[in-house]
Amino acid sequence: MSTMLNLEKSIDSIAETIDQATKIIQALKEENKVQKDALDYVKQWLNENIDEGSPDGVRYDSANLLQNVKELLGE
Repeated sequence: MSTMLNLEKSIDSIAETIDQATKIIQALKEENKVQKDALDYVKQWLNENIDEGSPDGVRYDSANLLQNVKELLGE
């Protein structure tokens, strides 16, 4: 009887761990989406700086920053 009780407790513990892991994964997915949206916005802004006839220094700096961001992302 005690072995069965231990098994049930272990199963409950595993289920609780899975629930916690699922919540953590979901939170990380949501955080990742927010960060991706922000990064996409920055990349778009940099592209606009490069394309819209900004002063040479701004275009150059934007192009360098965009290139560095793409390299970090493996793009």
